Amino acid sequence: MNNKIPRFSTSTNTRKRLKMNKPFWNDELRILWNDMHTKENQFLIFKGKASVKSQLRKDFKSSQTIFDRKLRKCERQHRQSFCIDIDIMTTNNRNAFWEKIKSVLEKWKSDFEHLYNNDQSEEDFNSEFYRYALSHKTVFEDIMFDPLYNDNEELNGSITIKEIETVTKSAKNGKSTGIDQIPYEVLIFPNVFQVIRSLFQLIFDTSCIPSIWRKAVIFPISKDPLSDNRILLNYRGISLLSCISRLYSAFINNRLSTFLDENDVLADELNGFRRNRSCEDHVFSLSSVIRNNANVITTFVDLKEAFDFVDRDMLLYKLLLNNIDGKMYNSIKNIYSYTTASIHVNQKMSDWFVCNSGIKQGDNCSSTLFSIFINDLVQEVNN
Repeated sequence: MNNKIPRFSTSTNTRKRLKMNKPFWNDELRILWNDMHTKENQFLIFKGKASVKSQLRKDFKSSQTIFDRKLRKCERQHRQSFCIDIDIMTTNNRNAFWEKIKSVLEKWKSDFEHLYNNDQSEEDFNSEFYRYALSHKTVFEDIMFDPLYNDNEELNGSITIKEIETVTKSAKNGKSTGIDQIPYEVLIFPNVFQVIRSLFQLIFDTSCIPSIWRKAVIFPISKDPLSDNRILLNYRGISLLSCISRLYSAFINNRLSTFLDENDVLADELNGFRRNRSCEDHVFSLSSVIRNNANVITTFVDLKEAFDFVDRDMLLYKLLLNNIDGKMYNSIKNIYSYTTASIHVNQKMSDWFVCNSGIKQGDNCSSTLFSIFINDLVQEVNN
């Protein structure tokens, strides 16, 4: 309820004319406003000694601070009184309560209903943009076939033994295997590193992904043991992928993450799924803004099944826009071409079905790809 109660501007820019029709405006505020306005005029029109003008400026700033503090205090008191009145109405007068709520919502609607006004329908806009993006993506891909095209060496260089060592050392024993039944335990020995490097280099050069790497076995896990087990939304799916395919995607992710960090591709505000970053960074920023009494707008957006609804063509288009090309681009593209899954329930597996959208659950590079996918959202908000 508190979030719906209208807030009032308390801008400190006193040169602008202050609207005195605020519901919390009173005689004390009017007197302070007139005093501040008088001192401001004295400071602005004075043409004498610098020391006197400096003192006039201090007097004006002091009166401005006093007025602003009183203004914020009156607004807080008004809002608190507003909340108390609504709380009382919920028990004593429900009709008055709903009338009050209606007035609040009507004000919100009148303030924001014309914020976005486009004659073009949402469906037409999305369709037009989608066609443009697909055609632009095709042009990018055609350019890469040019024999004279120079791809991004930072992303498309040869795979090193050090990169293989890094991804194998990060693999944990005891993890569930995919359909190939090959565990991490047989892949982490130094004697196997050169074999893995040769295999990965062949796949990286040819972009020919083994078909078994595109298969996922989904185990539905109940979110809450007390929930109705007949409702599908009460389950979350755990995808089991081939362990060696996860090593390959870990190599892709490490190289991709290094490129994104060193070239500042991702917006600085994007902290999710990034090395040496966490929610604590945003919490600290938010608390600092609040402590400094700065204006702040906080919005929480919960993206339902975010990974599952990523459009793969748009994801590939955004990779190209961020100079992710060549072997790296083709590897990611082929990893997501014709992916299939089967659901394991009651010791039985369903028929294999094709997954045409979304990024893989449980894959090492999925979070990085999702960050790239939503990165321009942050950029648009900043712009």
